[in-house]
Amino acid sequence: MRLYVLGQVKRPGLVSISPQASLQEALLAAEGPTEMADLEKVKIVHKGQTDEDASYFDLQKFLSTGNLDILPHLQDGDRIVVLASKKSTLVKVLGAVNKPGFYPMAENASVFDVLYLAGGPSPEANLSRVRLMGGFGETKYDTNLDFQKFVDAGKTEEMPLINPGDVIIVYQKTFTWSKALTVVRDIVTLVTAWLVITQVASK
Repeated sequence: MRLYVLGQVKRPGLVSISPQASLQEALLAAEGPTEMADLEKVKIVHKGQTDEDASYFDLQKFLSTGNLDILPHLQDGDRIVVLASKKSTLVKVLGAVNKPGFYPMAENASVFDVLYLAGGPSPEANLSRVRLMGGFGETKYDTNLDFQKFVDAGKTEEMPLINPGDVIIVYQKTFTWSKALTVVRDIVTLVTAWLVITQVASK
């Protein structure tokens, strides 16, 4: 039996499998799914069908349960399309860090690990107010962390673990010495200018 395996697989194209082969075996014939594959929604278009008539199967459910009954019956000439996951595998870091941006998520990485991937907090960072947002559907979360408290207690290993697609925001302090020095400099500049103008006017 010959069919096409397309999309998020390592070797997309035409594959040959036995007539009794499963969807999992078809994907293995294309060297398996990529890291971006969405195995919860694998698209199958039978020969002679249009995309509107396509069926979708949850291969991840099979991998979790091992229930062979949920696997679809494949036919010669089928097109199997492995779509890309809409869930980001990256973590976004914003705000008062030295290198804001997107960073890959390592296994068991915590907020502490990701902040230092982003170059660490900037001098203006308010480490008592670090915001962690993420989750999908009904499991969304949005919490404020006292990063400084964990650091002071020497318990950075107890910081929350991050998940794919999380967003970390490090807020700035409302008052910083750099801002204070800028204000002082501006005041000195204004006073100096005023003195120069008054001296010129008095001559």
